[in-house]
Amino acid sequence: MRPMNYLLWLILLLSITILGCEDSTSNESGPIPSFTPTDSTYKELKQFINILVKNAPSNSNGSSSSKPLLVKISGKLYGKNIWYKLSHLATALRNIEIYSSLDLSGTIGINRMVETRFSIYLVNIILPQEVSSIDNRAFSWCQGLKQITIPDSVRFIGDVAFESCKNLQSITIPNSVDYIGYAAFFKCINLEKITLSNQITSIGAYTFAACHKLSNVTIPNKVKTIDEAAFAECRSMTKITIP
Repeated sequence: MRPMNYLLWLILLLSITILGCEDSTSNESGPIPSFTPTDSTYKELKQFINILVKNAPSNSNGSSSSKPLLVKISGKLYGKNIWYKLSHLATALRNIEIYSSLDLSGTIGINRMVETRFSIYLVNIILPQEVSSIDNRAFSWCQGLKQITIPDSVRFIGDVAFESCKNLQSITIPNSVDYIGYAAFFKCINLEKITLSNQITSIGAYTFAACHKLSNVTIPNKVKTIDEAAFAECRSMTKITIP
């Protein structure tokens, strides 16, 4: 990027950041601020995060605001392949406590979610419409995660994809999904509600094991097998409907 273009980009980004922060403090009931860099290289993402942290909303006592902060990434993420694209983003955000929501719906070129160790501070994530696969361990140990929006483009959820997402409370698996892997939701101890895709034909071993708060599950009509310990240690389970 040429120096002049970079300077213009930086000024524009800084303006957007400050505007978003002012909105969040002056209007408590208003929308969560969003920040949108485009065609992001790793260097630009780091610069973007530095500006975001510097201009983060503050409470009257000077401490960081507890109000949820949305980071919205759009355009093409830089990288040789999907893993590099997402690892650049995850690394840039990993230790940032002030953001809790990540909107990737406007990104281009992310057709799989792979294991990249997103931040433990991440509470909510909206996936791109291009995503067809949530791979093995994609969100395992995202212990802050409470909500995830899975688009109806997703067909595959891999092994231990959401293992130990201890704050995940509910999830809707769209009807596009026809496969859920081994122990996909193992030890999601606060998961209370799950809506299953009507296209799945089996529920694998340990898929919902140790989901301590799960109390009611309806098995879709196409399911022919429920494997070993699929619902083991579901201590609150009071009703399961099997076709």
